Amino acid sequence: MTTYKTFLKVLRKNIWVIGLYTLILIVCMAGNTQNNQSLTNFTAARPDVAIYDEDHSLISERLEKYISERANIAEFKTDEELSDALYFNGVDYVINIEKGFGEKIVKGEKPKMFVKSVGNYDAYLSETIYARFLKVAEAFAPATEEDLVKNLDDVLSHDTEVEMTSKIDVNAMANARNFYNFMNYAILAGLVFAVAYATAAFKREMTKKRMMVSATNYKKINLQLLLCNLGVAMVLLTFYVILSLLMVGDIMFTVNGALFIANAAIMSVFAVSFAFLLTNLLKNNNAILAIVNVVSIGSCFLCGVFVPAEWMPEFVQNLGRALPSFYYVENNKFISELETFDFESLKPILINAAIILGATAVVVIINNFVTRKKRQS
Repeated sequence: MTTYKTFLKVLRKNIWVIGLYTLILIVCMAGNTQNNQSLTNFTAARPDVAIYDEDHSLISERLEKYISERANIAEFKTDEELSDALYFNGVDYVINIEKGFGEKIVKGEKPKMFVKSVGNYDAYLSETIYARFLKVAEAFAPATEEDLVKNLDDVLSHDTEVEMTSKIDVNAMANARNFYNFMNYAILAGLVFAVAYATAAFKREMTKKRMMVSATNYKKINLQLLLCNLGVAMVLLTFYVILSLLMVGDIMFTVNGALFIANAAIMSVFAVSFAFLLTNLLKNNNAILAIVNVVSIGSCFLCGVFVPAEWMPEFVQNLGRALPSFYYVENNKFISELETFDFESLKPILINAAIILGATAVVVIINNFVTRKKRQS
């Protein structure tokens, strides 16, 4: 009991560290939380398009009608207003329909496209809408203007309705993934430092000498320390799970939610073993804090917590693969996309979990080696 009481006494003095990183977790999550509306239907984007019709034919009027059904028509009184709108992204696409446009379409000729674009996604979408109209018109030309307009009406009036077939709440799952990704930072920073700092108190020279002459076997004391550390990790994990229920919602009661929690538990076990290794390698508490900050922040940047891994150069992604956090974050991605729970679907998750546990085993072996060397010296 003496070991437990001493451990908890030291831990209480440094509980502010866990509180600080928990606050960071909440702030990061709040900044990245999406709206809670479930995505079950698809709504097409409507770009802003300006149209100047100098032809005033049936074909040009039909083109303007077609675009107005799929985009927001913007009007400008002067060229200066239009230029300002293009510069400040007030309009995405400008179409000038010159005189003779309808006549060329009717004859089966390809009219020149006089357009201005800001080059963004909505501009590309506008161009796609315009190009579709021209392709359909070319397919029915040559023909009379009336017949061509009738055929255009028949074909272009058909729209495809897109419906999301996924049974999972995409937004809630994305929120859960974000929360547990940010937990990587809280675990590697707050948990590792608190555990390492409390354990380091038992590694001081005077304390070690007292332990050696005490009636309690050192192996028993080490086991008690390990149980204390694992207990702290599980208590903190439970607190974070409750926090995720409050911030994410009912998605945590699904199989996906259970997998998120299991993944975080495996990462917590690695964090405890890593904290043990730090206390064996370092005596100075300031050095422990410095290493913890470098490892936690560095792994979060390299492994896709703060910045999605797919946005980073390939060599950075390859560096991240050397760290357990990479496989933790990758597992969160797999879990958020999981809809079936057979072995094939779970296989990538199990492989990543095995890699994290393998890294934990390596840290434990190194820790035992360092401990043995120190006892021999």
